[in-house]
Amino acid sequence: MKSYPNGEILKEVNVEEINIAELLLCINNVKDATRPTMNKDDFTMTSTSKKVMNILLLGRILDGESVEGCFVVKQETQPLYNYFDKLYHLSDRPNKGVKSIRYFPGRTVSFTQICHASERFKNSITRTGIWDGLIKLVEYGFVECVDEKNELYKLDFSYCKNFL
Repeated sequence: MKSYPNGEILKEVNVEEINIAELLLCINNVKDATRPTMNKDDFTMTSTSKKVMNILLLGRILDGESVEGCFVVKQETQPLYNYFDKLYHLSDRPNKGVKSIRYFPGRTVSFTQICHASERFKNSITRTGIWDGLIKLVEYGFVECVDEKNELYKLDFSYCKNFL
C-alpha cells in the first residue's frame, strides 16, 4: 500500500503498519509445540501453524501483481466475492463494478485459497495440515474466523501487533 497511489494515502488515513519480516522472524523463532520446553510458560506454536502464517504473510509476494494469483478475489470466486460485495458494494461501482481484488496481508481469505497457495510449492502442506494450522492460529489469536460456514479467515492485526 506504500506505493498506492504514492504512499501518501497511509499518512492521510493514519494507517498503522507492521514489519512483516520482523513478524515472520518472531513467529518462526517461537518454540515448536512438539518439542519439550524447560519453561511451561513459554509460548509455543505448531510447525504447521507457522507455515500457514508464512503463507498468509507472504501471500502478496507470492501473487505479485498477477490477476490470476492464489489470493486474488474475482467475481467468479464465490462466496468470498459475495462477502466483499456485501461489505463494499463492489458490483455497484462504476464501469460494471470491481471485478477483482488483490491480496494484502490482513485481507479476508478463504481456506481454499490458502490450500491453493500451498500447492504451488514442492513440499506443500496437506489440506488437513493447513486446516489444523489455521485452527491453531485462531486459537492463538493471530487469525480470526470471519465466516465459519464459508471458511473465511483473516489476520488479526491487533494481536499480531501486540505479539511483536
